[in-house]
Amino acid sequence: MKKIFLLGVFIILLAGVVYAYDGVCCDSIGSYCKGSGVTGIAAGDLHICFLLDNGNVDCRGLNYQGSSDDYNGSDAVSIAAGGPHTCFLLDNGNVKCQGWNSYGQADDYTGGNAIGVAAGKRHTCFLLNNGNVKCQGQNSYGQANDYNNGDAIGAALGETHSCFLLNNGNVDCQGQNSYGEANDYNGGDAAGIASGQGITCILLNNGNVKCQGLNQYGQSND
Repeated sequence: MKKIFLLGVFIILLAGVVYAYDGVCCDSIGSYCKGSGVTGIAAGDLHICFLLDNGNVDCRGLNYQGSSDDYNGSDAVSIAAGGPHTCFLLDNGNVKCQGWNSYGQADDYTGGNAIGVAAGKRHTCFLLNNGNVKCQGQNSYGQANDYNNGDAIGAALGETHSCFLLNNGNVDCQGQNSYGEANDYNGGDAAGIASGQGITCILLNNGNVKCQGLNQYGQSND
């Protein structure tokens, strides 16, 4: 039986969402089964990347326009993979991106103050150390508008919407809202967020999860 175990406290960006684990053992993904220094994982549409403890990134899968090229700069601290593009947060506060860039979603960020990165289908957002969020890429529904209230501590990007976890436990969302996926959450107890296509889920501080959006397969059940 194939098993995946994820434990602990490292920052992992998976499909544009931040998760926390400490060490990775994945006996179903080839060479990364035996504790080879993986500290983060990011999965995009048809590619996956592994952040290594030496600051490099090993990618595999469909390599559309360079989206799954390896990164060997030895300074990556977290990673995000969206549609066919991938971004690496560097230890100097900049972000290096690669892959499909028709909307500017894979432009590099060189402001030197990024502390997080999240990738959607065709847009990317950078969490800044002042609590603001800088976004780029396709903005047909306002999903790539910047957030400038200074209280963001996390970001999750879906296909055409974005949500920002705030330091007061609320969630502010923007973009396409056809199914309620971009409704704000004002319960004051949010501890984490994740967004997919037409769906957003909010991890609460009591260990429950509140979801909203498209639910034809039960994917938005709480």
